Amino acid sequence: MSMKTTFKFLPLLLGALLFPSCSQVGDASMQPIPNGNTFNANAMTELRLSRLTEPMVWGQTYKDPQMDSIIPGGVKWDSTGVLGNEEYCKDSGNWYPYVTYAPLYQDREVFLTRIQSVADEVELLNPGKLMVSGSWKFVTDVNRGIHIYNDSDPANPQKVAFLNVPGVLDIALKNKTLYANAYSALIAIDITDPLNAKAVEMIPTAFPPVYSIGGPIMDSLGNVAVAWRADTVFACNRYEIMYAEGVSTTVGTNAITPKADSSPVLGQNASMSRFAISADWLYTVDASALRLFDIRVDQSPKKDAIVETGAWDLETIFRDGDGLFLGSMTGMHIYDHSKGGVPVKASTYSHITSCDPVVVQEGIAYVTLRSGNRCANGKNELNILDVENLYEPKLLSALPMKNPAGLAVEDSTVFICEGEFGLAVIDIKDPLNPTEIGRTSDVYPEDVLADQGILTLIGPDGIWRMDYQDRLNLKELSFTPVVH
Repeated sequence: MSMKTTFKFLPLLLGALLFPSCSQVGDASMQPIPNGNTFNANAMTELRLSRLTEPMVWGQTYKDPQMDSIIPGGVKWDSTGVLGNEEYCKDSGNWYPYVTYAPLYQDREVFLTRIQSVADEVELLNPGKLMVSGSWKFVTDVNRGIHIYNDSDPANPQKVAFLNVPGVLDIALKNKTLYANAYSALIAIDITDPLNAKAVEMIPTAFPPVYSIGGPIMDSLGNVAVAWRADTVFACNRYEIMYAEGVSTTVGTNAITPKADSSPVLGQNASMSRFAISADWLYTVDASALRLFDIRVDQSPKKDAIVETGAWDLETIFRDGDGLFLGSMTGMHIYDHSKGGVPVKASTYSHITSCDPVVVQEGIAYVTLRSGNRCANGKNELNILDVENLYEPKLLSALPMKNPAGLAVEDSTVFICEGEFGLAVIDIKDPLNPTEIGRTSDVYPEDVLADQGILTLIGPDGIWRMDYQDRLNLKELSFTPVVH
């Protein structure tokens, strides 16, 4: 799934810089400058949008910038005179741009007040991570926020609320506290009443800095960049593009009322998650580190430790019993947290470069390896390992697949998401001889959770709920589509 940034003003900014409209400066391919000369926009390929608007977030890259913006903004095009040596400019015939960007930060407290329930029905645009707690379903909308559904009746799921959390990628739940990243911050959100959820605590530098053009999206105090000042200097001329600061958020209490339901205790995260949770600790992974947060006191997370793993390509984390299982492009890293506190490295199961989520059940780990994207040279298969002894993982079997991604295990069945190839159903009664017993080809999922006879699948097209009580005859119950 391609991740999408929320900075709507960036296409306008660079579009104005590289390809202004005729109403501004005439022909789009040849832009006049104040002294009457011209420069060739086609020569500026190194400044195209894709090169300037791909901030890295925990090893992931935003590919499509044309999504909801944090701010409403407009372009101000202003010629501010001639710089440099005019004779050089006349002789060279080329104009070499120098571009600098300075973040315009919003106060931390103002940012926190925006992290709350939004009254209006907010459409699902870009599903990210999935978490389940009882009949509650939580789905991140990449960089925008968190959709909360009540699935007491999975054939008729009810949208309960949308939590506006700019920069969100991952979530975890303990009791009535929802933990989420907001760019490089960790936010604790009180969801006692989902219709009136609000941020109650923030650790600004919980995760590695998230950069956009010109600087970090969040500074060390938790202030958040809501716009960038762009200063473009050519060999002979200077242009400035400024964006208005401001925030537009509607908050109220007229969201859909949830049905009566049991209170969530701990959330169950799907296999692609970078968050894992226990009663006392929130564990997270970025590209190279395992991070611990003390959550023994609800709504009051505290930084505890950072464990440098020696890896550079961590992607997922799954907790089972005393084990923390970290999936990466090159292997599965296993940590022992049986003694509490900082976990101890137990072992590594290595493989060739393949994207690698993992789930574990009763001492058996199920790992999918796939090619494509960053894992272009990898295998496509399901690996099954004995991890009863965390310090000595043993490969039991490998089953060829088409292009496996997220997966879920329930009793004697593994459900594997294969995107355009649908959902594969694998019988694992004998882990030495896994067998594909079914495939649903009219869904296109990337991650899945199995819970009490109901599968919840998530993919770029939306959210599916399926009845899997009959493994040979999965039944689609409902579908929540994205808005394209």
